Amino acid sequence: MHRPACSVVLSLVILVLLIACTEKPIEGDATPTPENRAAPLETPTDAGTPANVYFGDLHVHTSWSTDAYGFGNRVGPRDAYRFARGEAVKVSNGIITQLATPLDFTAITDHAEGFNAIAACTYENSSQYDSDACKVMRTQRWSDDVFQTLVARAQARPEERDPVLCADVDLCVANTDMTWQRVQAVAEEFNDPGNFTTLIGYEFTPMLQQFGMMHRNVIFRGSEVIPHAISNLDAASTRDLLQKLDTACQLPCRVMTIPHNTNYSWGLTFSRTDEDGAEYQAADLDRRARLERVAEVAQMKGESECHIVVGKIRRTSAGALAAVWAADNTRAEIWDALHRREAFATSGSRLKVRFFAGALPQDMDSSAANVAAAYANGVPMGGTLEGIKNTPSFWVSAARDPLGAPLDRVQVIKGWLENGEEQHKVWDVVCADGRTADDSGRCSATAADLDLETCTQRNDVGAAELSARFVDPDFAADQRAFYYIRVLENPNCRWTTWLANSAGVARPNDVPATLQNRAWTSPIWIEP
Repeated sequence: MHRPACSVVLSLVILVLLIACTEKPIEGDATPTPENRAAPLETPTDAGTPANVYFGDLHVHTSWSTDAYGFGNRVGPRDAYRFARGEAVKVSNGIITQLATPLDFTAITDHAEGFNAIAACTYENSSQYDSDACKVMRTQRWSDDVFQTLVARAQARPEERDPVLCADVDLCVANTDMTWQRVQAVAEEFNDPGNFTTLIGYEFTPMLQQFGMMHRNVIFRGSEVIPHAISNLDAASTRDLLQKLDTACQLPCRVMTIPHNTNYSWGLTFSRTDEDGAEYQAADLDRRARLERVAEVAQMKGESECHIVVGKIRRTSAGALAAVWAADNTRAEIWDALHRREAFATSGSRLKVRFFAGALPQDMDSSAANVAAAYANGVPMGGTLEGIKNTPSFWVSAARDPLGAPLDRVQVIKGWLENGEEQHKVWDVVCADGRTADDSGRCSATAADLDLETCTQRNDVGAAELSARFVDPDFAADQRAFYYIRVLENPNCRWTTWLANSAGVARPNDVPATLQNRAWTSPIWIEP
């Protein structure tokens, strides 16, 4: 069964800043009084052998982001949470949008740099509400000139404050903290442990030259968070942000940062030097290893594994999903799974993927006994095998999304250093329909035949599940390396094709009509 076209529209809406408008103004999104909050556990939960996969979105913007607001968005956090948990949401053109399958968890990550303006200009009891600057913000969409001015301001380190709304710096900071309190309150309102998890967070949004980005989402484990959302107005660099977060977030507060748009960071996100070219010191690297456990691999601007997307909106992707293996759908369990990196991403499908390495059973499969043995004698995705002397075995299992396309293949990507040079290798470890890899390590292309008019597959090609136990014939125990898994579905209609078909118009000819949805796992590292 294929996913209905309407759900593709919805995925696009939620992941392009919820750019549509509702009739309900943001001023009506009243702030509830925060409840007394129980402190979370001070240490991560014991992972055990988590049996459940939960899907969510860790990068959602609403009208409480000034860029989204400036481009016409009036969908607030409450409607964003309702949409994520499967409720219908009305957008500006009158369409009722609804996910085909609700999410299990979400984090609304509005830009903290704009929290002041949101409080000053959209709360009716604000002393600045009737100012000319606020009237312009509420009634005029951003022009290109305004956008470029704000980008230039964000390139300063730290970012320059709004000269009008922040003429009184104390008032500016108080407004910022008011919005941050409201962010927390709405997240608490919608958090439903066991059913739907809301993670409290925000985005840190510094800009580089030529529209480069060093953006990070800041995600907290529980209700205990920092009193002030540290933004690009407060921190002059990534190093500065992590230092300030480490100081401010003391137990029981726990926090992680998740970089995104790394394909726009001009190589700096994973560099050993900072934005000024200065070497990171051991203390900096240790702090980053503690606070920055995962990175976003895909979103509407492209896939940071390989691709950059620029140009017209139709060139963008429909977004992506995060997935974790966890025992239960709670803040602690979801956050801890991310922290131990037992997580994977998809380009939108609900693929289920497991990946282990170590001394795995010869008859390794997804049975409870063998999975338990894999945890006991190896590591799951996100783990590290240290000091091993024997060649490890690897095992991967992938199950299709019931509403998506059948599976095409499972690939392993290996990276390592050789004579100081980065190397990588990609090979297919299992393919559907009995295809086997040739001498280059690749299977032949799928024979799936897709009807572009109906977006249904005409033939019975592909698999519901694929799994394989394998070894790396070139494994070297004295070589640092990593391995991760990429799972590919059969081709399916791209979101632009779904929309053109549903509207009865010609498909655009400057983008592909199809795509292969996929999943990427966290790597497993080898440390001699």
